[in-house]
Amino acid sequence: SASGWEATLAVAGLLLATGAFVRFSTLFPIPLSSEVLSPPKRISILRHLRVALFRPSVVWGLVVLLVLVQQGLGRLFEGMIPSAPEGEAAPIGGAVIPFLIGQIVLIGILPLVGIGLGIRNLASGYGLATREDRKRVLWMVAGTSAAGWMILGSISGFVLAVALDLPDWVPVGLLILLVLAPTVLVIACTIALFYAGSVDPGLVLKRSTVFGALGALGIVLFAGLEEVLSEWVASRMGLPGVVGSLLAGSVTGGVMILLRKTVGRAAAKVLPGQGETPRGKSTLPRD
Repeated sequence: SASGWEATLAVAGLLLATGAFVRFSTLFPIPLSSEVLSPPKRISILRHLRVALFRPSVVWGLVVLLVLVQQGLGRLFEGMIPSAPEGEAAPIGGAVIPFLIGQIVLIGILPLVGIGLGIRNLASGYGLATREDRKRVLWMVAGTSAAGWMILGSISGFVLAVALDLPDWVPVGLLILLVLAPTVLVIACTIALFYAGSVDPGLVLKRSTVFGALGALGIVLFAGLEEVLSEWVASRMGLPGVVGSLLAGSVTGGVMILLRKTVGRAAAKVLPGQGETPRGKSTLPRD
């Protein structure tokens, strides 16, 4: 039911979280690369796509592109979707259909594909890790994979429940499963951090502080720039407002990259003893 900036931030958060999960699964418990994976057994193009997503530039570039596409679709079809009287559903047809298809792909199919890929990467990394590392990261891998399967299973089950007209208790049970997925993830990660020693808790605290501050700053900066630049390119250059969104996203991304080290140094001073861990000593993803 969200609209405007509420919808934009919600979709951006979903896509960024999916991208973060894909990057985490690529680096934990060991960094994955085309050299450490076994040869493809079936479709080689899927392996090439998977290996391409091992690179952070590809993952984050794709996330930013999808956020901008979602924003552009909203601007493009704004005003084309017919309104309906209160309490009635709007008629679906014409320009509404491609808009709905694009939204389903952006906020439904692609995040699910990302979750599935992340689960696959975690399983591969776990299989390639040493026996000692497997024991240490078991809770993290198991909890993350379980939460991912709960999300995939519940959403897929919703589709089947609607298509097969299953009893009402089935969708309710699937909804409960979906809601419990984050709880399973948090519990498993807590045990992994403070009991199994999968990741240094101090380093987690520092990274959370750094990226939390950057995220808050990025949202404020993008919101302000998007409003100004969209109006400017529309009034002065006669271009669609989505061009302003593209410019705002590019400027915000560049500023965040430049500020990352500065914010990291500031966090290290505020959090005593949280300086950079020597390279190779931490299993926490570096990006």
